[in-house]
Amino acid sequence: MPSWYVAINSSQVAIVVSPTNSSYILSVINEARCCIYVEAYELTYQPLVNELASLAQRGVAVYVVLSGNVYGGVPEEEYAVVSELRGAGVHVSFNYGFDYVHSKVFVIDNETVIIGSINPTYYGFEHDLGIDLIINNSSIASVFANIILDDYHNVSITQINYPGIVVSPINSYEYLSDLLSQPGTLYMALEELYPSSSLYGLIQEHNNRLILVGSHGENYYVVNELGAVMINDLTAKAIVVGNYVYVGSINLTTRHSTKIGNWA
Repeated sequence: MPSWYVAINSSQVAIVVSPTNSSYILSVINEARCCIYVEAYELTYQPLVNELASLAQRGVAVYVVLSGNVYGGVPEEEYAVVSELRGAGVHVSFNYGFDYVHSKVFVIDNETVIIGSINPTYYGFEHDLGIDLIINNSSIASVFANIILDDYHNVSITQINYPGIVVSPINSYEYLSDLLSQPGTLYMALEELYPSSSLYGLIQEHNNRLILVGSHGENYYVVNELGAVMINDLTAKAIVVGNYVYVGSINLTTRHSTKIGNWA
């Protein structure tokens, strides 16, 4: 059994697939009693913004970390959202310590983690095909809460002292290469999977595989080389090998060193 393996009881986990049941994320967030921590690449989905503002006004401590670097620049819509959230008492910080903060993570009351690839934007919730896990585990939740708070204060993280939690660039190559080296049929759904990725060779070694990719860049080569199926609007980042599962927000590209919190 790999050292990073962590067993989670099925009763502790719920699966969200956008856009089918992405509204369930709002229902879970609405149950926050004391605190909620959020880390996201972009945050513009107005129903979620309204929910976070309402929680803060009810006395719930709300912390939000957003990427200070966004491809094409931080949208003006997000600046308006930040102003609205701060006006409601939400603590918002932009993190500039990495190329991108690509996470999509919520921690509720230090008990529940929502993590995966669903962007808290209109397209993320209501259009794109993404996958999130909702994990009810206080130990895991506390680790993610501390990661988000460190990112909120722009404090550098050098190690993760809990198995199964993948944070790029700290331990992502180690964990994902070990996962992809496990025997068994390989199932993958990845928005971006490029031959230039340092992990591409391990994927090629799996003779039995089913791979779904989004319609991006070098993914076209993967369709020809690995027989991958291209899916429009796919944003999922999920890998299954044998009995092991990874769900998060890491794309397997040459940029996989960006800052991302994930679960494996």
